[in-house]
Amino acid sequence: MCESTDIPKNKQNEKTENLIEKGHLKVFCQNSVLVNALYVKITLKEKGIEVLTNTDMEKAHALIQEYQPHLVLSDILDKPGGMTGFDLCRQHKACEATRHIPFCFLTSLQGDKFVRRAQDVGATHYMNLPMDKDILIKTVMQILSNSKNPED
Repeated sequence: MCESTDIPKNKQNEKTENLIEKGHLKVFCQNSVLVNALYVKITLKEKGIEVLTNTDMEKAHALIQEYQPHLVLSDILDKPGGMTGFDLCRQHKACEATRHIPFCFLTSLQGDKFVRRAQDVGATHYMNLPMDKDILIKTVMQILSNSKNPED
């Protein structure tokens, strides 16, 4: 699921590029491993995308509601016995204020059972870490170009 292809230019791609040029494209990255969150932040910032990172799954949904990003990237696991990314995605999709925002898992967990569960809770995409930065950028751009932006 993490392979990307070049995206043909269309009206939605142009809107996404315009948001980047204006510095208005925002991504929320939830990852309990700080180095992973910083990797995403640095990689996407190179493309002109603003990234808010968070390492506490329990606070994530409130931050998403406040920040109103164009995309959410989340890992699956947090601390043992705590909230999971699956729980966060369910909250995200159940909330009127956030359900329109694409929710993608970016995790080191591999396997069909995780992908199926992500689909079951409403995730838009499932990507595995580690990930080449060019693939990460292309995939994020593809997801953003294909999403309906509430600013339209």
